[in-house]
Amino acid sequence: KDIRFSNNTSFSYSRSNNTPWGSYSQYVSQFPFFKPYDSAGNVTKIFEPNATALGFLVNAPGGQFVNAAYNALLDVKDYSYYTGFTNNTSFDWTINPNLRMRASLSFSNSLPGGEQFYPADHTIFVNAVTSGFTDLGSYSQTRGRNSVIDGKIGVDYNKKIGKHTFMTSVGVSVQETNSSSTTI
Repeated sequence: KDIRFSNNTSFSYSRSNNTPWGSYSQYVSQFPFFKPYDSAGNVTKIFEPNATALGFLVNAPGGQFVNAAYNALLDVKDYSYYTGFTNNTSFDWTINPNLRMRASLSFSNSLPGGEQFYPADHTIFVNAVTSGFTDLGSYSQTRGRNSVIDGKIGVDYNKKIGKHTFMTSVGVSVQETNSSSTTI
């Protein structure tokens, strides 16, 4: 009855996939009279041709408009994930009615990461293609590792003498944190 021990362990995993359909703001910025399909029923990539395709020297006001829905047809990879593990151990010992010792040790480890791949036909490269670059694409990968070890130990003493209570507490806390990340 004088000693209490507890241990809690948790594991978590999450993955989030970003939609290939683009953001809401891309659709809001499109004019309602743009037709997302051509006469054959195919999804169009560019709503309005650029100035070069039309033979003009100056682009139309508002720039070049692309169809955000076009990207949903492509093999796009855009996701992130997180894996976490935590272990908390605590120890509490009541040595006598006036003296108590507490100790705890915590370990936490997380592995965040993600990948993004946009093929050369993605609409983010439209301006580069019109500039003469046709073999573009992009790939990025992020991997990380974070760990924390946290230890605490303390002693509490209290003594009641008449109407007075004397209390003192002494403790030590130590923490080590390591983080690493790689982005390609």
